[in-house]
Order: sequence, then structure tokens, then C-alpha cells
Amino acid sequence: MSKFIDPNGREYPITLAEVTNREAKLLQEVTGVPYHRLVSELALHGPDGMAAFYWLAMRKSDHHVEFAALEFPMGRLHFVMEEPDPTKGSDATPAPAKSSSPRSTRSTKPRGPRSSPS
Repeated sequence: MSKFIDPNGREYPITLAEVTNREAKLLQEVTGVPYHRLVSELALHGPDGMAAFYWLAMRKSDHHVEFAALEFPMGRLHFVMEEPDPTKGSDATPAPAKSSSPRSTRSTKPRGPRSSPS
């Protein structure tokens, strides 16, 4: 989970992977900016991305502010991206493929020349 920390020290958590399609559309509507660009801007701490996701994080914490009225000092709003725990598996790591066909018992190693029975 990531979070915004406002100039007064209040924290507003947000998990970007859990932003719903409706929330993404809402962000596009209030900002006029495509969602993928907002995500890119957030990573760069750009004004559109910071404002959009800060506003969403506040809404999710039941702190409702009209988007057009949202104003904050860019240098005093902190966005903390939580690092994934390396000891836990990632959701992005694919599971091993399972085959529906029976396993072969034949070796794939090349065999040497066969000796004839004497």
C-alpha cells in the first residue's frame, strides 16, 4: 500500500492495484487526462498525477473535497510508494504451467550406440 502524507502530517493510504475501473473513469472525468498518463505522472510526481490520486486517496478515506477546489503545495505533499516485500511472491509472478497431457517417461538425452547381444 502506498500513501500520501499532507503538509499537516495526515496520511491517506492508496493501493494503485486496487483502483477500480469506475474510479479510473472518474479520475479521467475530473482531470480531463487519460488514466495511463495520470499513473505515469504520479510516478514522476507530476501535478496531474499527484492531484488526481491524492484526491482519490482522500475520498477513499472519507475526506471529500471538490476536485476543482483542491490546492496544495507540491513540495510539501509527499507520496510514499511502498516497496513490495521480496520475501513474498508477487501477484505478477506467473504460476508454473500445468500440462493436461500425461508426463512422458522417456528421456530427452541422446543415447549412445546400442550394443548388440552376444
